[in-house]
Amino acid sequence: MADDRLAQGRSYAARLRAQGRSDDDIREGLAAAGWGEADVATLMQEAAPPSPPPAQPARPQREEVKRPGELTFLIVLVDVISILGLLSSMMVVILGIGATFRVADRGAPSAAMGPLVLGVGVVLAMIWLGVLVVGHFLWNGANWARIIMMVLMALTVLQSLYGLLTGARGAAAVGGGGAVNAIVAVLTMLIAALFIVVLNKGNVKEYCSK
Repeated sequence: MADDRLAQGRSYAARLRAQGRSDDDIREGLAAAGWGEADVATLMQEAAPPSPPPAQPARPQREEVKRPGELTFLIVLVDVISILGLLSSMMVVILGIGATFRVADRGAPSAAMGPLVLGVGVVLAMIWLGVLVVGHFLWNGANWARIIMMVLMALTVLQSLYGLLTGARGAAAVGGGGAVNAIVAVLTMLIAALFIVVLNKGNVKEYCSK
């Protein structure tokens, strides 16, 4: 079969395939154009579309990682503490509003301290609300929430340690007292430190790898 004739046949077969014609139509057209059966068979074999690649097996879906029990417990504990802190902050805000707008004698200390108390209450409320929001995303396995929570817990440890040391010095200066504050500071520091340890465990990191 001449090369130019073979090229014409390939072009003819490709044109008919682009028009959606079947192989039988192409064979009939080639036979009508004077092609022999052997030449038609050779051309059709060359012009046959490539077979599709074998279907790849579907990848198994990543097994959902369950939330570790210790993480659940500590998030619930911190959420309860945050809610109590938020409520106490709202009480400070209310006291600050009352002290700010209360009719008092000019130069009264309560009226002068009102805006300061109000500002402190608002800041504390925002901090506790932020802890609740971070805890929500940590509950759902967000890794950025795990990192932020570790930073918050580290600051809590430092704050509790500072309060414990300053409280001990103040109690010694006045001859004792402050046992309740010391106990609260120690418990807070231990919970925060435990939370940091849990957040760095392998199963917690795996759960927060979303």
